[in-house]
Amino acid sequence: MSNWRDFPYLSLDFIDAGQNVILGGSPGTGKTHIAIGLGIKACQQGKSVLFTSIPKMLTQIRECHSSRTLRALELKFEKYDLVICDESGYISFDKPGAEMLFNHISLRTGIKSTITSNKSFDKWHEIFGMDPVLTAALLDRLTHKSFLVHNSTGINKALLLAIPCWWQYFLFHLF
Repeated sequence: MSNWRDFPYLSLDFIDAGQNVILGGSPGTGKTHIAIGLGIKACQQGKSVLFTSIPKMLTQIRECHSSRTLRALELKFEKYDLVICDESGYISFDKPGAEMLFNHISLRTGIKSTITSNKSFDKWHEIFGMDPVLTAALLDRLTHKSFLVHNSTGINKALLLAIPCWWQYFLFHLF
């Protein structure tokens, strides 16, 4: 995994290239903050952006599945230029939930997404119902054409190393 300062995310070229960005690190190191900054910048450039948490997205998938409106949700999900799925490592799922989430995220394979997580990949099986095959398949889809960025030093140092002064001002004063 590269460090924050090594990732050229400020250009947002990864969106047009259909690449994923996976922001990893311990809680409190700035993953969500960076993801929100990427989302705001994408909006300013006219991109359509969805920010959601993985638990919220899974609840929405389950509700649409029950009401037989899942395909409409999938079509909407596929249209966003950038989808930011936050909190992927905090709550584990049962096997049906993990399978639904896998199918939903797979819709965007090779298109674009941003995922944040507080767990390393070797522990993602704990999130996805202890199913190592499903976990491996999901990781395969997420890491295909991806930037893997890990920050263990915290947001202030990461931002100071990676973001130009004008963007630091915007991030720190907006949030």
